[in-house]
Amino acid sequence: MMLLHSRRTSAVLALVVGVGCAESINRFPVDAGPGVVCGTGTTLCGSACVNTGVDDANCGGCGKACGATEGCGAGRCLPKNCSEASCGVDRLCANASVCVQKACVDVVCGASETCVEGRCVTRDCGATTCGVGLACRNGACVDVACSGVRCSGGAVCVNGQCFPPTCAEATCAATQVCVAMACVERACVGAACPMGQVCLAGACRPEACGATACPMGQGCVGGVCTDVNCVGVTCVAGRVCVRGACVAPMMVGVTGSGPSSGSTLGAAEMSNGTHRNRGVLGDSTPPSEPPVQSNGTHQNRPGQISNVQ
Repeated sequence: MMLLHSRRTSAVLALVVGVGCAESINRFPVDAGPGVVCGTGTTLCGSACVNTGVDDANCGGCGKACGATEGCGAGRCLPKNCSEASCGVDRLCANASVCVQKACVDVVCGASETCVEGRCVTRDCGATTCGVGLACRNGACVDVACSGVRCSGGAVCVNGQCFPPTCAEATCAATQVCVAMACVERACVGAACPMGQVCLAGACRPEACGATACPMGQGCVGGVCTDVNCVGVTCVAGRVCVRGACVAPMMVGVTGSGPSSGSTLGAAEMSNGTHRNRGVLGDSTPPSEPPVQSNGTHQNRPGQISNVQ
């Protein structure tokens, strides 16, 4: 009778140990005990099952410890902080400027997904699509990459990276930050839309208003083709906003009046009258036709320049 009771007790203990091990294979460190093989995603280092992809004491392999100012992500030691940001708990500085969750280092998600704790999750949040780097939590879009991140110098954290709230020659809108000298909607920072689309509220949408095709970089706002990154942007004197950047008027499509001096590169005509230049400075495309003298009104082709006085 005692022998039967002992066997039942051993069976129960074996079941408990088996369940406990199965539930803890992704938790580290775990005291594996003698003769135990660690589960998927963990490695036996000494007497513990650890994830060498994120374990600071065993980064990339048993016994490979990271320094005091480093943490382990994707099996390699990375800085815990960026130059302009304190990344916070369980986050590391990737690519020298972006704070990333340890488990999300080197994780590449789809265009409509965000990495959260090593998994790619959808950015769909009910009737709303969350912006780039945001995830849906309790029905609200949350910038999970910025949780615990502290930026310096008044910068703002977006998708794990610190950006200035305004540019040198532009005062950005409250919903924007300055990226590469241009004001960009926070929900669109990092968005890579295909040709013919523009990012609006974190989603890539066609550059069109109904059947009307909008110019490059513009989207449909209230039924009107609008340079979306210029909404709410204030430029310094002598500058105009184009795609969120404040530039000199002669670099964009503006109308100037008065005499025009010099030749017009690649244009069909050269005139002394009023003209409109839709080109961009710096285009090295050679002239396709010789210039023709004119005193009338002309319109340059895209990609050409003119000296307006």
